[in-house]
Parts: sequence; structure tokens; C-alpha cells
Amino acid sequence: MSEKTELLNFIYKNANMGETAMPMVIGMVTRPDLRAVLSSCLMDYRAVGGAAKETMRRCGHRGEDPGAMKKAMMKTVLHWNALLSPPPRHIAEMMIRGSTMGAIQMSKRINAYRYTAGEEALMLAERLLKVEEETVERMKAFL
Repeated sequence: MSEKTELLNFIYKNANMGETAMPMVIGMVTRPDLRAVLSSCLMDYRAVGGAAKETMRRCGHRGEDPGAMKKAMMKTVLHWNALLSPPPRHIAEMMIRGSTMGAIQMSKRINAYRYTAGEEALMLAERLLKVEEETVERMKAFL
């Protein structure tokens, strides 16, 4: 697998995790303003994930899903958090933590593949990093 494909696959997996988690998180929220922000974040993850998948398809590769175990663990954590009837600040904190972890991992990949993955893959990586950073900033208003 080329480094371009590796980076694109990582982008796709991360965006897919966000796309999978976001509807569950939105389902926990009753505040319209927070729901609107989370819905916007969901659209961002879908756009980046779709672009990564399309780019891989053009290169003759298929995107790998994050894996059943990883998704199951995420769903379990979200389920337990939902049982606690989390206030908006708790949802915001959860989102900040997840997006911060995503931003750290994406930054590492960008640095590792900066000179080898190609401009298109790096632009998508930077785009996902920006989505993660913007999510953190947008969630701060709900703390």
C-alpha cells in the first residue's frame, strides 16, 4: 500500500468514526443550538470521509472501515454516557476530548507523510485536522 493510500485510509477511518458517533451524540441532546452545531460537524465528517473514499476509488483502492470492535467500544461508551442523561457541558467535553485525540493523530500522520503522500492526500488530511480543531472551538461555547 502506498503512503498516499495509507494516509487516505486513515482519513477515511477517522471521518467514518465521527460519522458513526455523531448521530448517537445528537440523539442525546435536547438543546437546539447544540444539536445544530453537532449536525454541522456530522456534515463535515461526511464530506471529508466521502472525499477520501472517492480519492481512493480513483486510485483503485477501497477504504477500510474502522472495524467492528472499535465501533462497538465507541458505541458502548456513548451508550453509558447517554444513560447518565448528560448535560450539554458533558456532551461538549466528550466531543472536545474525541476531537482533540483525532487532531493529535491527524497531526502525527501529516508530519509523517508530509513529503511522501502527495498533495491531494495531504490537503484532505489538513481538511480533517481543521474539522477536528473547529469542533473543539465550537464545543467550548457549551462548557
